[in-house]
Amino acid sequence: MPVYTVHEPPRRDDEIVAHTARFQFVRDGFHWWALLLTPFWMLRYRMWLELIAYLVWSRHHLWLTRLGIGESAGPWVALLLSLLVGLEASSLRRWSSRREPPCGE
Repeated sequence: MPVYTVHEPPRRDDEIVAHTARFQFVRDGFHWWALLLTPFWMLRYRMWLELIAYLVWSRHHLWLTRLGIGESAGPWVALLLSLLVGLEASSLRRWSSRREPPCGE
């Protein structure tokens, strides 16, 4: 059974009915699209800071080769990073929804 968390945006004085239309439902659990298409998934949900952090960490092969770790470790690190994003996707969405300013302000 899927479990969702509901996030209510800040209420404005001039709207009553439209306020409920802006509620955000975030499903808990593993997100396959976040695992398979990590940067595109982040773009879809406008997670700019997370995307920048992901791109910085995905350039790991430059640091790994300088540290003397073999070239074969690069794809494994990328896979583990995508797996981590897939596992924590709902937490990332909740965190990014708290940072967003209300629409129109």
